[in-house]
Amino acid sequence: MDTLLKESRRTPNVLLTRVGIYQGGVEVERPAGWTVYLSSDSAKHLFEDGKAPDFIKEIAPADREKFHVFKQQAIDDEGYKRMNDTEMKFIFNFLKESWGKGDHFIIEMESTLKVCSSCEAYLVYLQKLAEQYGKKIEIHLKDNYRFESFENLKK
Repeated sequence: MDTLLKESRRTPNVLLTRVGIYQGGVEVERPAGWTVYLSSDSAKHLFEDGKAPDFIKEIAPADREKFHVFKQQAIDDEGYKRMNDTEMKFIFNFLKESWGKGDHFIIEMESTLKVCSSCEAYLVYLQKLAEQYGKKIEIHLKDNYRFESFENLKK
């Protein structure tokens, strides 16, 4: 993917996700590959040809206004807005695309950077929300907990 990115880019976080969906103990859906999210308002400006590859998951144009409202409360404990974090994009798309398909979800996530405390809290809130609706969400998260930014990673 690095060869597709513009030279003068700000390196975005990369979040890989995979969601297994189950209903009544029966597997309903299990993607073969990973879905990729980037921490950028729009991924297309990061790429040479101005178009994000198909394997990058973005917020659909028809959903951008809803996502804008959804992400307004995404603020970390230091008061910084986290509105374009990969985890917020994932949660929005998960609720839109997967929530109604099952009662048990196994979510696998891998992040190139440390997942911030506010995003961790949103993932816990997602699990609590599922419990309120009689659903169960298991989250298996791997992150690079030592690095909060690419500047730290490059050192």
